[in-house]
Amino acid sequence: MDPATSPQEEEQRAQLRCRYYKAASDLLQALKSEPKAAYSIDDLTRLRVDLASFNPENSSFLESKACLFKPISSKELEEFSLSRSDLPDGSKYWYNEFDEIYHEPTLADNTSSAYIIGARAEQIFRYLRIYYSNLQKKSGRNLDFFEQFDGWYEIYEGNSFLDGGKELLYGRCRGVPRWDIRAEREWQEDRNDSETTSPHMMLVVCTEDDTTKADELLFSELGSITQVIRNRLDQKEFEKTSLFPVLAISFFGPRHGRLLQANFTKSGILKVRVSPIYSFVREAEAPFDLFLRYYACDPQDGPEYEFYSDEEDAPTQAREYVSLSTESEKENITPKEYDDTMSVEES
Repeated sequence: MDPATSPQEEEQRAQLRCRYYKAASDLLQALKSEPKAAYSIDDLTRLRVDLASFNPENSSFLESKACLFKPISSKELEEFSLSRSDLPDGSKYWYNEFDEIYHEPTLADNTSSAYIIGARAEQIFRYLRIYYSNLQKKSGRNLDFFEQFDGWYEIYEGNSFLDGGKELLYGRCRGVPRWDIRAEREWQEDRNDSETTSPHMMLVVCTEDDTTKADELLFSELGSITQVIRNRLDQKEFEKTSLFPVLAISFFGPRHGRLLQANFTKSGILKVRVSPIYSFVREAEAPFDLFLRYYACDPQDGPEYEFYSDEEDAPTQAREYVSLSTESEKENITPKEYDDTMSVEES
């Protein structure tokens, strides 16, 4: 037992682990038994999932115990820069021509709408990865790369996380749009010491769906998040914690995305906090800086987060839902300014 952990906390942790294991297993079974493309508030309530909105830049939320993934600050990001002309040849296409390639998936013969949607979601991820991998700053005579300063690492074959099977991380389920997990990342404080690995996980999910609504969860989002938590609970490395948060960066059609933070509450409810839906149709208006700050975020850990009470949610986290219908886009505005007014269709 960790000397800093009391016997009471150890007992509570064991009880929570059992509760979460059963809840995650039951939820996975329910999702596989009756899959739906998206789950409404009523659907989620029946599944014991609580959907709430959050403003990913709200300081009150970021300082609360409800925030389990804290983005790096804008000031930290501003220390780095990227030269478009110095990008590797294979990256220039995805980054420098981001606006132009929006229509490219439609030019091929006999392409399905699902293919077009998936290709556009992939465009967002490619841009984000190139941005992340090529930002740099001068440090004396050397250049420091942005990606060197966080502890997020891809999960590869041999990691015990994969012993639980891919299942709903595989991206295929009859009756729902296909999805692709483009990144599975875990945080390790010291790359050379596996004992410093955090239970927190990050996913990037690209879904062939363009009807996503703010007051619903896609099967791909909910299924992937639940599968991650279930697999984490099976890992012996994390037997001494009941905290299994998941950050999902979700991209979908027409070329949009959102952020999701999820974890089980002490009552055994899966709490999923979703950001507004953001448009990535035009590079100049796309919130790549915000998404990059979360892609390089700091996971929050400790008993104060693990045993956080359901009733301690900050009052600022009022539910603010907005629908995003097919062939339309929402302007990238702050959640408090969101309304149901549809914008002009993309030409």
